[in-house]
Amino acid sequence: MLQKLLQGIEKEGVELKLNTRIDELEIIGDNCTLKSNGQKYNADQVICSSLSSINKINYQKKELILNHRITNFTHFHLIIKGKIKKPISYIRVMDHLFIHRVSDISYYAENGSQVFAIGVFKEKVPNKSAAEIVELIKSYFIQQNWISESSVVEQYFENTFETKTIDHFQVKELQEISGITVLRSTNLIFGIGNNIERWSKVTF
Repeated sequence: MLQKLLQGIEKEGVELKLNTRIDELEIIGDNCTLKSNGQKYNADQVICSSLSSINKINYQKKELILNHRITNFTHFHLIIKGKIKKPISYIRVMDHLFIHRVSDISYYAENGSQVFAIGVFKEKVPNKSAAEIVELIKSYFIQQNWISESSVVEQYFENTFETKTIDHFQVKELQEISGITVLRSTNLIFGIGNNIERWSKVTF
């Protein structure tokens, strides 16, 4: 799907600018001006995520200074050997002490390995080592009947990274400004689900 999206962008001649930090946004009428490192970019509409780094928005003679909340996220990547009893694509876990999401990312592995990404709230288990957390994750997988008891975690990797998220109440305020669409998450599943009406009009 992403490949088709990129092909459509290229076909329509859309200009892509990667790794470009937008510092300020100004909205006058139907015109949006994005300011980045002394450069200006004009647009009819701005779509950003709640993780946007924009610091200031000027609209209707008002100035909105955005507040960002810093959060540390931890993911464990597990390479599992053994039978997968139930296919997993993406699961948002709501009933576990520290696991909040599970994704099968085996398509990234070139050697056919079974690889899973598990998002955890590490602060919920402050006294557990990485190895102990991995054992708890494996036990949860078995409990959910996703893998067999004979499955083995061949390798695991821990990745902790920092994100800055726009204040929850300011996101609501942004959504009321004409010309701005705010996605609550950078995750493609939520991006499509929350904008299904717009996405349904896209054909390739």
